[in-house]
Amino acid sequence: MLIGATRPPVTEPTGESEHPDTTYAFVVGLYAGVVGGPAAVLAVSPWLRGAGALYVALLVAVTGLATAVGWAAARAPGLGVRLGGRTAVWLFAVAPFAWVAGVAGAEAVGVEVPSVAAVFAMLATAGGGLLGLAVVAMSHTRYADWTTRDAVELAAWEARWPKRWRQAAIAVVLVSFVAGAGGVGAEALFGVEDAGTAYLLALFAVPLASLTTAPRTLRATDAGLVVERPHQRRFRPWSAFSGYDATADALVLRSAAWWRVDVRCDRGDVGDVEAATAALDDALGSARQ
Repeated sequence: MLIGATRPPVTEPTGESEHPDTTYAFVVGLYAGVVGGPAAVLAVSPWLRGAGALYVALLVAVTGLATAVGWAAARAPGLGVRLGGRTAVWLFAVAPFAWVAGVAGAEAVGVEVPSVAAVFAMLATAGGGLLGLAVVAMSHTRYADWTTRDAVELAAWEARWPKRWRQAAIAVVLVSFVAGAGGVGAEALFGVEDAGTAYLLALFAVPLASLTTAPRTLRATDAGLVVERPHQRRFRPWSAFSGYDATADALVLRSAAWWRVDVRCDRGDVGDVEAATAALDDALGSARQ
């Protein structure tokens, strides 16, 4: 199965590209509101009296910031594609954890923070973390759609991660839930400060388990590899891989960068291993030319 001429480097969308859809703009705006809104309220909290005033201020801040950022995102040509093509897009998922780190760090060095700061930190971290993952997934999908709009499919197969990886992911989830429940109990029953924040481990563990145990479709195209999951598509050019290994229980595409995760497939899930490896031979060979 031959590819033919090597494709030119993928270009980013220009100003003539379509605007992000309303769903994407809404999620980006909501993310900004959930992460940034509490900070605005915290800044003026010394002048607010009572829980009611704090609640109204938080509602106004989140709504206002979400509306402003969402409006701007809806008018940024190719925003989702540009973000999806950059590793820095993962900052959307990581940044909310600065809330917990900041509040805990301030208390550790003796800086007095408003009592509501801990509540805001938990809300912004949990909500922002989940919304950040949604922004990452939506950005990756838009980037994959853009880069493969004219691509030729060479082979496709469905496969989960190898069994031992799935079992390890499930074990991590169980440990995170046990640790989270134990932390909440320790704080509620024995007064252990900040132990309840252990539940945040689940924000990392649950997506990990979902990525490793859920079925996915891999499509080898002349432009690169597309990994499809429910509601998400991710694209990686062939230059991002150094080769592949076909073992008795797995088909592994090795990443060229040491810090990128290899693409691992349970060989038992791959319908036609010969067709898959033939497509990989052609695609990786053309990428090196």
